[in-house]
Amino acid sequence: MSGKIDKQFIARFLPASPIIVDTGTFNGDNAIEMTTLWPSAKIHAFEPLPGLQNFLKERFIHYSNIHLHSLALSNKNGMQKLYIISGKSIASSSLLPPTPAMKGIHNKLDFIESVDVPTMTLDSWADSPEISHIDLLWLDMQGMEPQC
Repeated sequence: MSGKIDKQFIARFLPASPIIVDTGTFNGDNAIEMTTLWPSAKIHAFEPLPGLQNFLKERFIHYSNIHLHSLALSNKNGMQKLYIISGKSIASSSLLPPTPAMKGIHNKLDFIESVDVPTMTLDSWADSPEISHIDLLWLDMQGMEPQC
């Protein structure tokens, strides 16, 4: 098994116009792939890294159904420290403090920097008249998934 989740398989179980939450959007590839599978979906893309905001705004400019949220979904509302991984990719940055075990998993990468980012619980975010339900949670939260 390659570890890649087949969105074509998931598509069989969702309505034609799903509401999707994509956390840890990073470079936007998953959100854009989902617009191809579900052109009338409403995709809420969450990416807390400040350095990616302008890139994602530009990347999503032609996708009116992708809504970028510059915050991290978490187990609490407020501000939290986001530990940024260095090296070839910042895709594994996390709200969880780095541990020695993580260093072994992320070979040749270091958590050398952090930044405070706004956070919100999924319940708080979804407690809005615009969000009637969620059809798909696409979670890439580097270990925070169970806490949300």
